[in-house]
Amino acid sequence: MPPGGRQRGDDTTRPVVLWLCEHDRRPAEVRVHTANPAGREWLTGMARRYGPGVR
Repeated sequence: MPPGGRQRGDDTTRPVVLWLCEHDRRPAEVRVHTANPAGREWLTGMARRYGPGVR
């Protein structure tokens, strides 16, 4: 198992983003840091749709 105890492919961001959207929580700033192009597209889309946008 890699350091931190996570397996490759574990999705750690979507559950957090979905929870924020479902509970009407909007952080003042959102920064997306990922090497996954599909993940980046999903995260930035959700931030633009439900939050303050992406920086």
